[in-house]
Amino acid sequence: MISAEAMEVFHRIPMIIWVTGGATAFVAFLAGLAFSRGVVKQLIGMVCLAAGVCVAWFCFRHRVQVFGPSAVSMGTDRLLIFSAIVGGIGYGVARVVIHLLGAIGLISLAGLAGWRGMMLSILPSGFLLWVSAMALRLIGDLYGLETASAVARETTRIESSFGQVAESLRKTLDHTMFGGLIANVDPFSIRPTANLARLLIVWPQQRVWQRMIQHPKIARVYGNAEILELGLNPRVRHCIDAKDFAGLMQLPEVERVAARPDLKALLSDVELEDAMDAILYGRVPNRRG
Repeated sequence: MISAEAMEVFHRIPMIIWVTGGATAFVAFLAGLAFSRGVVKQLIGMVCLAAGVCVAWFCFRHRVQVFGPSAVSMGTDRLLIFSAIVGGIGYGVARVVIHLLGAIGLISLAGLAGWRGMMLSILPSGFLLWVSAMALRLIGDLYGLETASAVARETTRIESSFGQVAESLRKTLDHTMFGGLIANVDPFSIRPTANLARLLIVWPQQRVWQRMIQHPKIARVYGNAEILELGLNPRVRHCIDAKDFAGLMQLPEVERVAARPDLKALLSDVELEDAMDAILYGRVPNRRG
């Protein structure tokens, strides 16, 4: 049994240490496997994972085309689960295709072990960490929007332990060195789009909005003419009223405004996100340590 003293030490270690240490240990583990068994299987897994991620992302972005008109009202949980299932199918199909190509001799599945394999393992392990981080950021942001909506409208947090854990882990990740690197190579601009979506969610709620505009950076965002126009956009209002937060982040007009150079830097600022958290929840949940 673990002693009370050991558990106390465990809880005192900041989550940022666990996230950074876990990522480092994972890379080291895969490097060891590549050294002893070869790296080709890892590279094949990277290619198959890339195929699965592309399929899952396509389903997430084009739910109506994939799942039919009824997917318009699909909730966040179902959309994520269905996209993950289809992505898993894509991953499996890719593995079958690669093994068939190997069986007929079109590609070689021979291993590459030793130090060369160990060095090459940086590619698949780094790619897997990147995919995991992007998935965590997306899930955390979606549930963060759900929480913000509940707090702004009902003055209480939603009862979703998974969503709260995902959001907390995502914020912790963003404060690590690895998280900063991920943010710089994020092809989907998740953070500025998600932060803009959160500000659009709380904008019509005057109780929260009046406190929000007291912060200079948030006031700069709300003072932008395009964002004020978005706040009155019928499609934006429909997504917010229907609690379709994935759809809100995917609206072309929201993505276009979030991608503007002058607003993207501001919406990507962690200080802006900390300020929103402090106002919504009365605390700063993603502060270091």
